[in-house]
Amino acid sequence: MTIRIPTPGRRPGDLVRIRKQPFIVGTMTSSGKRIFTPQAGGEDLLLTPGDIERLERHCLITAYSALDILSAVQLEDMGTDWGCFSETEQQSALQKEPYLRKLDELDASLRNKHPHILAAIEAVYPLEQFPDAPRPTVRTVRAWDSWWIASGRDIRVLPDKHSAKGNRVGTRAKWILTLIDEYIDTYMLTQPALSAENVWRLVDSEVRIRRDADPDLELDTKIIEHNELTGDDRVIGRNIVRRRLEERGLYERLVGIDGPREARRKSQTTGTGPPGLWPLHQAEVDHTMLDVMVVDERGGLIGRPYLTVIIDRYSRMILGFTVEMIPPSRTSVMVCIQMAVLPKEDYLSRYPIKFEFDWPGYGVWDELWMDRAAEFRSASMTATSQILGFKLRDLPRASGQLKGKVERFIGTNNELLIHKMPGTTARHLHENYNSEKMAVLTLHDVRTVVCLYIVDDHNSKVHGTTKEWPSKRYQAGMQDGQIRKFPPDPELLAPATGVAFSCDLTQRGIVYDTLRYESDDFRRMWRDAGGRSKVVGRLSPLDPTVASLLDPVSKKWVNGFLQGKYAGTNLTLHQIKVDRHATAPAPDTPDENLRRASRENASKTILTQKRRATSQPDSSSDTHTSPKSERSTSKGKPTMASEAKTVL
Repeated sequence: MTIRIPTPGRRPGDLVRIRKQPFIVGTMTSSGKRIFTPQAGGEDLLLTPGDIERLERHCLITAYSALDILSAVQLEDMGTDWGCFSETEQQSALQKEPYLRKLDELDASLRNKHPHILAAIEAVYPLEQFPDAPRPTVRTVRAWDSWWIASGRDIRVLPDKHSAKGNRVGTRAKWILTLIDEYIDTYMLTQPALSAENVWRLVDSEVRIRRDADPDLELDTKIIEHNELTGDDRVIGRNIVRRRLEERGLYERLVGIDGPREARRKSQTTGTGPPGLWPLHQAEVDHTMLDVMVVDERGGLIGRPYLTVIIDRYSRMILGFTVEMIPPSRTSVMVCIQMAVLPKEDYLSRYPIKFEFDWPGYGVWDELWMDRAAEFRSASMTATSQILGFKLRDLPRASGQLKGKVERFIGTNNELLIHKMPGTTARHLHENYNSEKMAVLTLHDVRTVVCLYIVDDHNSKVHGTTKEWPSKRYQAGMQDGQIRKFPPDPELLAPATGVAFSCDLTQRGIVYDTLRYESDDFRRMWRDAGGRSKVVGRLSPLDPTVASLLDPVSKKWVNGFLQGKYAGTNLTLHQIKVDRHATAPAPDTPDENLRRASRENASKTILTQKRRATSQPDSSSDTHTSPKSERSTSKGKPTMASEAKTVL
């Protein structure tokens, strides 16, 4: 007995399985590689013709239709937990597996040949673990191998299923099933699609017409038994169309209606996306507007803040976050990246609370997964990835589930933390709740609570999926010296994520956005330059108390220190800007502006009249004055005092 496994297709649109996973064959790239798109969503696989040939030679790439070789029981077992199999079934599968592993050493063209299968049996038999197991025949091993290859080397198709033995006569009429499949393809998988009830009526009518033309056509066994017991005249069951449709995959049910692209989007999993293989292998970043209203230091309402989060896929540990009032932008992303790649001790020391646990995450990840927002696709983001050495991974449109880990954290953070804060905007949880009146938390309060939740709760409790603490899972993975990560060089981090600017260097240092920085090094640079000069500077958004200038002589960065009221604070650059705006004097009202303008106009009028008076010649010295001039000067001309009074 020889079971032929279908050859995997290479045309765009064909379905294949690569190492058990279903892929859709795509087009060739300009570099000669074939694109394979995961059917469940994820990163495309690019394979050269040589790679494809090697995979086929070792039966690692198979046709999707190869699953038709397997029975319905085996297909069901492929989705069953291994622990659900009985001990006898597990042992029967483990007895078959050594023979198949031996065949895996052969090319696909040889593993079906009788001499090679016989050599594999002789090399393996008898089994060390099961010495009493019988010796299989070449015919039996060939059947096992067909299941093994078709399933993608899934051991769950190998157990003996003695419970399936018994009556092997099918109860369904095959010609009726073929007819139902034709009607499903014609009327349910195309637009406009008919309902299962309408298609059932069409199939029922067609079966009756064919039965009238040929009474020898068989019916389902169960339908015949039902008619004998009830006296009914049914020809098909009421739910057979619906069940037959459900036996098809979701992708197959949608592709005819919505097209391949939309069918892939709707049929792909909506979980938390693929996991990383080790700590800092892959990270995810996203923003959200928090469901809480915040106030300034004087109690004035300032709105809802934005949260930016970076999470490690492998360990589920939060690597960095920011809570700012500014909408998602390059600044918020760079601040979050800078916090994520650095050790957290200095950052946590800024809070007036004591944390119960440590925050061990730091280092640059290999890949950063993000959506297609403008701040992620900017030139500065690309430059940052090149400087720090990580890859940017854009998610396809409508594929938010591929960064589901950060989405899950954002949802959990809102539900367990933000929705319980005073001033929350989750009004569906609180009837007749006025968020604006109840708001009492400042931006620093919200940032403190979020940080406390991340360090002492999220990172330090058992995760529902990994069953480990994210912090412990991260630290355990970092024990492997090959994947150990370290903080980036400050000479790379600062220009990659800091704020760069150009300013004038004077004897008193530099000024950036009204913030003054001074140091002895700055004064030395000023003397060497011979006075005032243009310089390039940078500072960290997280710690704006230190600014650096590039010395044009030594080509090194020298530091200056913040002067004034913010010198001894731990505020970020954005917090300083917000505080400076809040403490600035209130602008004049329109009435005050009008009075000031009136006073200025009156002063200008008085000065103008004085100039005219001093520049006019004396009337006694005039030799000729016209009557009209006399009337105009002596009659109706306002004096300077009266004009000023009128204006005021």
